Amino acid sequence: MIAIVPRLLRGTGPVRDEPSGSDQKLGGAVALHRLGKLQESLAALERVSQLDPSNPEALYVKGIVLQQLDQQQEAVAAYSKATAIAPPSGPARTSTGPPPTRALGRRSRA
Repeated sequence: MIAIVPRLLRGTGPVRDEPSGSDQKLGGAVALHRLGKLQESLAALERVSQLDPSNPEALYVKGIVLQQLDQQQEAVAAYSKATAIAPPSGPARTSTGPPPTRALGRRSRA
């Protein structure tokens, strides 16, 4: 599931026939992120979390935004929650690049 987030961020993500409310808000958060409106994106991601607290894509994007806002601890927490809900495996793991904790200068426990 998390593997689709990089495609969303590049604008090549999946299109669903009838997106749910949280999917629409996630799309809006990603659009705000692309525009460089990080605080607004983070606020939209909080709204997604209220609608769907177990949405791993929203948590992953939240980690990206928090990392870009230099909120490293919060970013690691968001990434950890996302991977606890939907652990990356196989092609999904390799398509998302290095684990976020390594990207933040920390060693992975895996």
